[in-house]
Amino acid sequence: MRLAYDDSLSPTPIKIRFPKDVERFMADRLRQYAIYDRWRKVAHCTYCSHTWSYEETIRKDTSVQCPKCGKTLRAKPHTSTWVRTDSHGLLIWNYRKSIRFATLYACYQYDKQSPEETKDTMYVSVSQVGEIKPKEQRNYVVSWAWDEGQYKYSLAKTTYCPYDGWDIGIHLSAAAELERSFLAGRLPSWTSCDNPQELIKALAFYASHPQTEYLEKAGLADIVRYRLQNIPTYIWPNWRAKKVHTFLGLSAQDVDKLKAWECFDIKTISIYKQLKRYRRNPKEEQLQLLMKWFEYPGIFHNKYSEFYGMDYYKIALYLERQEARREYSRYGYKGEYEDYLRQLRALHYPEDDYYLYPKDLKDAHDKVSEEFREMREKARMAENARKAREKREKQKKFEKDILPALEKLAYTDGTYSIFPLKTYEDFMEEGKHQHNCVASYYDRAMAGKTKIFVMRLSEKTDTSLLTIELSIDNKDLRQVYAKGNTIPAPELRERVEWWHKNIVLKNKKARKSA
Repeated sequence: MRLAYDDSLSPTPIKIRFPKDVERFMADRLRQYAIYDRWRKVAHCTYCSHTWSYEETIRKDTSVQCPKCGKTLRAKPHTSTWVRTDSHGLLIWNYRKSIRFATLYACYQYDKQSPEETKDTMYVSVSQVGEIKPKEQRNYVVSWAWDEGQYKYSLAKTTYCPYDGWDIGIHLSAAAELERSFLAGRLPSWTSCDNPQELIKALAFYASHPQTEYLEKAGLADIVRYRLQNIPTYIWPNWRAKKVHTFLGLSAQDVDKLKAWECFDIKTISIYKQLKRYRRNPKEEQLQLLMKWFEYPGIFHNKYSEFYGMDYYKIALYLERQEARREYSRYGYKGEYEDYLRQLRALHYPEDDYYLYPKDLKDAHDKVSEEFREMREKARMAENARKAREKREKQKKFEKDILPALEKLAYTDGTYSIFPLKTYEDFMEEGKHQHNCVASYYDRAMAGKTKIFVMRLSEKTDTSLLTIELSIDNKDLRQVYAKGNTIPAPELRERVEWWHKNIVLKNKKARKSA
């Protein structure tokens, strides 16, 4: 496959050192095809540019093996209108006391030639180039300059690869280059060459944070990993510190104590820092008690927890005493206590020790729950009374301002009767009988935003035949449906249209002329 470099943006801001096998590296990342002519029985390999004759039938998108290079190819007929493939590759190399990297973009497109005339050309361009130094980091990406009307290199805000989620391959020489770089021996095992985004991000972070070296020796490498993967540790470290204890926001004696207790890990350190807020000189049994009831340090910073802002060690002591009073699940105690606090605050009790830490949690919870249910019931009854009052006011206004005009449109011929729905009960009954949603139109009808009528037999006015909706200006029949929102019988539909034309519209004209 022939290689063609896009030099329209040359020179690059940082000179690139291409490995000898860069063409083969980018070609291997492209999806390769077998372009075949099914009439002449000729096929062409886009990888090695070999053309051969075949006898067995080749079908579109099946796998074909090239007899020369042995590559497994995807078959495409030479009449295909669109055969295109692209990929990205990452190069990493050393330059003096820095690490440089570049992201290459490769593209191949077939232009409908015959297999013998196919020109296998891979177009390669540089989409990103950067440099990582201990005190300076640069990253240039290709972007469109609207003011200049062309593509150009611009300095990016981040050092790592911007193509998150893309399939980017890393050249095999990257591992050897990193072993000879100024970061040799400092990168942990989890910083592999499998994920280019994480790799470049880790290289930039380790280069700008020399304290990562003593963190590795102190057994706190996970703090760096969590920082790079945006996982909270709840330690709030000082990344400018040069010593472990100042980095963690602790004293040297605190670090020695945690190591002596064999509790020098991220989770325990975070819980220990929380304990220091309540106890000046924490002891091992106090730390173990707090860890027993609060295993996850994130709970201390959860603003939606009922415990937020309280003394967590005091809560742990209280729950421990309650656990000794009766047999119950540890998580059941925490849930019961949180529920008790939630209801206590809803009832506006004073938040002092007498109410916050009752002697018997179960009895206190039962008492507060009963009061809370009574309060909710009173609130529900008050809300229902308010809604009933509003409904009565709406009904009175409807009967005074809107209903008289609707009743003028009522009609009966001895067989059928058409009249408006008047009350909430009428709407509910109509919806129940007709199996429709007319009850949801009640509020709009009361406000005069729509007009709802029904057609019934004159002798049986309690049995509905049709539900009718009129537009506000009476010009249109918006909806005319039978039971279950079905199309009404032609006879009934004609009667409704006659009513609309001869009663509704004439009434409107009469009112206009008056």
